[in-house]
Amino acid sequence: VLAPEILNADDEVGILAKQFQHLMDRIDNLIHRELQGKLQAAQARCRMLQAQIHPHFLYNTLDSIVWMIEGEQYKGAVSMITQLARVFRISLSQGKTIIPIGDELQHAANYMNIQAVRFKNKFTVIYDLDESLNGFSTVKLILQPILENAIYYGVKDMDEDGEIRVRTYRDNDEIIMSVQDNGFGMMPQEAAHLLDEDRSHVPHRGSGVGLYNVHKRIQLMFGEQYGLTIETEPDMGMKVMVHLPVIPYSEAQALNGREDRKNEVE
Repeated sequence: VLAPEILNADDEVGILAKQFQHLMDRIDNLIHRELQGKLQAAQARCRMLQAQIHPHFLYNTLDSIVWMIEGEQYKGAVSMITQLARVFRISLSQGKTIIPIGDELQHAANYMNIQAVRFKNKFTVIYDLDESLNGFSTVKLILQPILENAIYYGVKDMDEDGEIRVRTYRDNDEIIMSVQDNGFGMMPQEAAHLLDEDRSHVPHRGSGVGLYNVHKRIQLMFGEQYGLTIETEPDMGMKVMVHLPVIPYSEAQALNGREDRKNEVE
């Protein structure tokens, strides 16, 4: 911003100063509009990816509930309905995209309780959680697709008991949430394509769609230095790690506020 005495001058310098200031204002407005456009596109992409997570899970769960009711397993059906209600309560989260890690972990536990019933406790889930991290921020609904991948492409078809381990810990300037299974695993070069938009090199059809969506949603919200990494070997299981910034949830309200205002406009 130019000094007022220059802008208010009546000579040639004042005229040039006014024109220069007008040009700078236009450039600033164009930059702001460009950034807003990119932000809105990223938010739209984020919501689209998020919307792909639930439909088949809901269908399968409702199908299981109907099956239990027809078999007069009313107590089990009530438990499934209760868990499902809790899943969707956190899924909605009053329209917020960023939620506390503690809520995301509760959502994951409810989801796994449902799956344990559906698969007749064919696998066990072990939680190794640093509860001091529960008040930090995460993009919501990122563990469920990772857990789903661990079930369907890891432990579901194992002859022996499958095991899925969920862990949270802090590593310097990152918070890590990891999901590790003892299933079949895959070649590391194949796993590398799970986070690519083109998964034609992935051996199992459909495998990794949820992982790619989670990876992109985290990057759209927090930056490309965050997201997922994968460690795996054939017959050695798979470990998927979620890398998040260290942001207390109390300081993440601006991100949710920005998302809320965007939703109101739409």
